[in-house]
This record gives sequence, structure tokens and C-alpha cells, in this order.
Amino acid sequence: MAIQRSLGHTCYHIGQIVQVARIHAGDKWETLTIPRGGSAQFNQVKVNHVEVNGDRASVTGAVPSIKKNATFQLQRVNGKWLVSSTGG
Repeated sequence: MAIQRSLGHTCYHIGQIVQVARIHAGDKWETLTIPRGGSAQFNQVKVNHVEVNGDRASVTGAVPSIKKNATFQLQRVNGKWLVSSTGG
């Protein structure tokens, strides 16, 4: 219980620090997550390589909004493709 309370307390203070940094940066602030209205761009992946093996596929591509490559594993289950990220 004490660890949970400490973790929650620490997270609260991190939020305060981020808020102060955001105010201080003003217009120069860059969002820490997907920017508002940027979900569609984030969800677009430029595919560089696809490898299919039966009901499994591995897709490597660039995610433009974070300027990183990522690999996704796809698996067909009951006729539907399930996607999981394996990092970049």
C-alpha cells in the first residue's frame, strides 16, 4: 500500500513538473505524445518489408510522426488479423 501511495505521489509531481515546463516553453512546446488531430498521421505506416508465413506475417515500416521504424506481428485468428507491436 505504501509503495502504491508513493508511486501515485511521484506521478503527481511529475505531472506538475511537465505542466511548469509546458508553461515555460510557451509556443516552443512539443507534445510528449501524439499531437491533437495527429492520430490519422500516426496511424499511417510506410511499409518497408513484409514477410508472410502461412497465418503469420511480420511487417516493418516507418511511423512518420515519431520518425522511427517499428515491426508489427500479424496473426490470423478465426479469419481476422490480430496485430501486435514488437518495438522499433
